[in-house]
Amino acid sequence: MLNRKVMKNGYKKNRSGGVYNLWSRESGIKAKHNDRDIETGLYYNEHLDKWGKYISKKVMKGSSDMKMYDFKFYALEKIKDVFGELKVERLGVFFSLLYERTMIERYDEDWKGVYLSTDDLKRVIGEDWNKVIIRLFNNEILDINKRVSKYRGDRLLRYFKLNDEFFKEVISEVRKVELKDERFERSMREYYSKNCDNRTGIMKKVEVTLDKCDLVINDLDVVIDELLRKRLEKDLLNLESEFISKHDKQLIRNKLVDMDAYEREYKGDSKQLYYCLRGILEKDIIEERRSFYRINKDEFGGRLYHLFSNIPKDYRKRLTIDGEDVIEIDIKASQPSFLCLLFERGTSLEFTKGIFDKHNNEEYVRVARENEMDVYRYMAVKLKGEGFEKDASVRANMKILFFKMVFRKPKKTGGKGSLKDVCDKLFGKSFYRFLYDLANMDLGEGLDKNHKNLAYLLQKVESRFLNYLMIEMGDIAFLPIHDSLLVKKSDAAKVREIFKKVIEDKQVSNILKFV
Repeated sequence: MLNRKVMKNGYKKNRSGGVYNLWSRESGIKAKHNDRDIETGLYYNEHLDKWGKYISKKVMKGSSDMKMYDFKFYALEKIKDVFGELKVERLGVFFSLLYERTMIERYDEDWKGVYLSTDDLKRVIGEDWNKVIIRLFNNEILDINKRVSKYRGDRLLRYFKLNDEFFKEVISEVRKVELKDERFERSMREYYSKNCDNRTGIMKKVEVTLDKCDLVINDLDVVIDELLRKRLEKDLLNLESEFISKHDKQLIRNKLVDMDAYEREYKGDSKQLYYCLRGILEKDIIEERRSFYRINKDEFGGRLYHLFSNIPKDYRKRLTIDGEDVIEIDIKASQPSFLCLLFERGTSLEFTKGIFDKHNNEEYVRVARENEMDVYRYMAVKLKGEGFEKDASVRANMKILFFKMVFRKPKKTGGKGSLKDVCDKLFGKSFYRFLYDLANMDLGEGLDKNHKNLAYLLQKVESRFLNYLMIEMGDIAFLPIHDSLLVKKSDAAKVREIFKKVIEDKQVSNILKFV
């Protein structure tokens, strides 16, 4: 005999505390979750769409603010057929999470995939996450990249990549489905909240600004056409450049063999990115939205990244803060300028103190100062002759050359016309010797290749300067974009004054300039 008592609202409780309502087939009404059939004594589980002996502890909501994508490639119905009803929402959220984070994060050539910890996987997929992941991997739905942690050799990190078929839809056309499982939704709210609870200082300021941001592009097709035009222009310029390797040129040619396919793919990817960003900004749950801001400091050089750090510049121009248009204020010729600053001030790392004393690079500092830090203009005149300093294609080539000199692994020797020879001609013999010696040092910073040492030092000095700037911003809303700050147009004058003040305070007026 079932021990129960009638509640004031007409529902009943069984002895385990589960709430149910009586239901009869003769009523003609469709059974609801946890209804008890008065004839069989069984309970209806809406989540599993079947009757059972026990009342379900799951609470199924009528509507929810949290949504997941229903991808055509691996639809929710497919998940139900393969893994059962209990995994539909969990894997739907898992795929949606990987998709959105992939769109935000995959800007780096060395991008490993989306990192999720064991605790993350348990929360999203469930205790049987390992079996589920292996099955998805074996069915080629998911790729897994495992790496040993740089800081803890006993810890294995998992990075996930979705099958490319997930990315062949235009995301605006993908159906979104509300979560119904109240307990799972509550767990995900806690998960998202945990991801952004510890933001303080500058990171919190960036978060507050992102809360005020919006991105609406009414003429999206026109903007994407312009993005494609610029992409093709850059590709063609690189094909003509004497400083691009044969391998890289061949990659460009391979890409351009089928222009129709290339255009479709490029435009599709650009649309997906825009609609994904819109989807994040439109999330109703503040904790979920803030989690996808992805505010973090890069381990390599300390740069601060967030949702809009690596979107196309034409998209950034359409951002608004508090409904107001934005403007970008940045350091003029930042990499050559910060290199000059590094030569003048050295570095705080004990590993490198000797090398800065050994190679003073006075010639580079002189050139940078005399040309008001426009090193690319100087290089164009020096290598191509007068009249080429304003040529856009030549200037672009000089930028490629500069980055190749500074960031590629330098060879000890080289003949006439080699990178070393060009480097010596532009900035003196001490410059290349410095690059070579630095590229053969271990800075003790865990870099995978020593020739990245200079890139690391430059990002360190750049991020340190930007950090000073951001501290001085006070209540002004801003977003850091590599070597610049994105601010409201109405705040531009105040921000330029702050730039000027910090440059003077740091006594680098003869080196750093802003535009």
